[in-house]
Amino acid sequence: MPEGGCLTRCLTCSMLIMLSGVLLLLVLHDLRMARAQDPHLNPACQAIPNMPPAEKMSLPRRQARQRLYRSRVRPGQPTLDELLASESSFDPQRKDVSVTAILNHWSRHTICKQIDGLRAQTFPPTYIWVCLFASPMADQIRAAVRAYNDSRIALIEAEYNFKYYGRFQLALAAQVRLGAGQGGSERVRAAGCGLARLGAA
Repeated sequence: MPEGGCLTRCLTCSMLIMLSGVLLLLVLHDLRMARAQDPHLNPACQAIPNMPPAEKMSLPRRQARQRLYRSRVRPGQPTLDELLASESSFDPQRKDVSVTAILNHWSRHTICKQIDGLRAQTFPPTYIWVCLFASPMADQIRAAVRAYNDSRIALIEAEYNFKYYGRFQLALAAQVRLGAGQGGSERVRAAGCGLARLGAA
């Protein structure tokens, strides 16, 4: 075998080995970057170990609340089960329908579950607003939200805790059009933080 052919093969093998090594390094780097940007690895999305169980309402108190609720229901009003079982006239194919979901966070580790749940809906929200009013976990929640890299998600922050006043005021800023039954339309200016707002022009 000629000496030049052997040299060429050795150089080709060496280059292939070097290329494989570079590709392996790039893949490992990409995996490391993807792991660093995964919002679910953020402490704001991790459950706290050895957390005490949530305090449940006692049975007598729960029954008393149910009796009070039933006493306030007027005859002929549909129950919640009947409302949920009724057919919906909502058409998810419409392009002029928007939903704004407003999430309030203080110190719970549920931001990723909430965002994942909203994004997985059959009709996902047009916008997701995350409010952080003087949250002790603001840095962690901010990092988790930004890791989603989703233009629909916005952070609204304040160093002062506006409590429920701020949450309701924030909901008033969601400009949503609701279609009225008579064919007209009106601006709706009421909602609560944590509720999805649905509108159709």
